[in-house]
Amino acid sequence: MSSMNDRQPNGLWQMRSGAPILKQQRTKILLVIGLLIGSLLFFHSIALYQSTDVSKPAPEFGFRLKDGTPKRLSQYRGKLVLINFWASWCAPCMEEMVSFRHLEQRMHGRPSVLLLFNVYDNETMTAAERGRPNEYPLNLVYDYDRSALEHFQIQSIPQTVLLDPQGNIRRIYRGPRDWANEDALREMEAWLPGGTQHKGVGFDD
Repeated sequence: MSSMNDRQPNGLWQMRSGAPILKQQRTKILLVIGLLIGSLLFFHSIALYQSTDVSKPAPEFGFRLKDGTPKRLSQYRGKLVLINFWASWCAPCMEEMVSFRHLEQRMHGRPSVLLLFNVYDNETMTAAERGRPNEYPLNLVYDYDRSALEHFQIQSIPQTVLLDPQGNIRRIYRGPRDWANEDALREMEAWLPGGTQHKGVGFDD
């Protein structure tokens, strides 16, 4: 008959052999938790559409257009300015690109400008943009002073900010919107200097 001491090594071996299984299960649980947290953070970063009225001066900062032309935001005083913040991994941001392009075309020749500031990619869109240039708005911006971002209250993307011709932030749009529809066009026209009768077709650079 085996003694307790005889059985103990076998019992310890059984406990130890189960340890890798418990470790694997714990790893799987942690992985699932990590994926859930990552998903929540991802979807939090993509907003549902809402607009908020604001009235405060826009910050002054410098940036370069995609062709390298240096600009400052104050250079667009006297024009309606629409600033969009986006990233290439944000599907709603990319869907907005086409409607922004249509809005550009419809507002062409008016005192207005559309600027799209990339907040994450560091020029990773350039290859895709070259492959489909007609699908993207004219003024994609990668090189700019990112300290200015805090002034635009960016909580999620996509986010679009409307500046009046006096250089004041007047409206913040959070979440994706169809910028090609008639409601968006009429709203943009309402902020143009000198009336809302539209002529021509796109945004200027």
